[in-house]
Amino acid sequence: MERADRRERPARTTAVSAAAILLATLLALFPLLAATALAAPNISFVSPTPANNSFVNTSSVIFNVSADENVSSCSLYFPAPTVGDGSDGNLTVTAANTIVNNYTYLTANASAGSASLVVSSASGFGAGDEVLVVQTQNYSAGTAGAYEFARVSSVNGTNLTLTFPLTNSYYSGSHNTTSSTTAQVVRVPQYRNVTITSAGSITAKTWDGYSGGIVAFRATGIVNNSGAITVLGAGFAGAAAISSSIPAYQGESSLGDGTQTTVNNREAGGGGVSSITGGGGGGGGHAAVGANGSGSSSGWGGTTIGLSDLSLLTFGGAGGGGGYYSSGPAGAGGGGGGIIFVAATTINNTGTLTAAGANGGAGSGLSAGGGGGASTTGA
Repeated sequence: MERADRRERPARTTAVSAAAILLATLLALFPLLAATALAAPNISFVSPTPANNSFVNTSSVIFNVSADENVSSCSLYFPAPTVGDGSDGNLTVTAANTIVNNYTYLTANASAGSASLVVSSASGFGAGDEVLVVQTQNYSAGTAGAYEFARVSSVNGTNLTLTFPLTNSYYSGSHNTTSSTTAQVVRVPQYRNVTITSAGSITAKTWDGYSGGIVAFRATGIVNNSGAITVLGAGFAGAAAISSSIPAYQGESSLGDGTQTTVNNREAGGGGVSSITGGGGGGGGHAAVGANGSGSSSGWGGTTIGLSDLSLLTFGGAGGGGGYYSSGPAGAGGGGGGIIFVAATTINNTGTLTAAGANGGAGSGLSAGGGGGASTTGA
């Protein structure tokens, strides 16, 4: 992978609509009035400032304002462009399984209205970075899939201070248990142009119960993909294979790890039971319910999760394990699909973008196969 040196972010001067929020310290030239509270001046836009919701296709624009007091300065703050700011330069990917994101997770709850994230490690994160915060698991609190993008203003130890307060609340509790509550934080690179050659691919760190499973980046220019962007089976873990005559495990879900039962684990499939007629693991669910496993003693398919408008970002449910019978290990469940988020001015795709769940493993002898993981709906 070749990556251009990261450059200091220039001050944003991009013109937007007249509805831009004035979030500024207004330095008014008032006479000195001891022990007298002074009201802030009123500032309003006046013609010929561009109209609300208008598109400005120039490098600069003049905003005209009026005020009821003399004002020495006024700052305008604009939201980050949808396609990013290009501060990470150009990216060319020639190697397979290239990871472009950094990952960490919350070690303390973060309430809506706060501007601080306490994380396990801030390595790879810095001032000016954009981050994606996601409530990946929510057994004890929060909404599975709740997310937002934020900007880091400073890093102090394991504390990420944000430029603006959080919209949602995020919760952190136990991890890699049957009752997991996990919120992760992903650094979102800001490229200019991205080229993925036919031999190259971008992928995510596989979800490990703390973080991972997500590819997210922005590009101000063109994304040319001749290779692959893939999170195949990179989400929730499929159930492990068993070699004993008891119910197999459920797949992992937004509630946590699975237990040994045929019932589904929310969106993850249930485990199969020892049976001469089958006992396959249940398939994971996402936009659609997962399929029940084969045979009369099979695992249940996972439920649906997420919303079609992508206002929640959720992994696909993992597959349940197959039931063991007489000989040979049963099949493991397939991992759920991860999440891909790409924002660019232009995307030319002659390769593949894959957010599918992995297939369940085949059983040997008379043992049943595991259920497949669910694909995500896209991003």
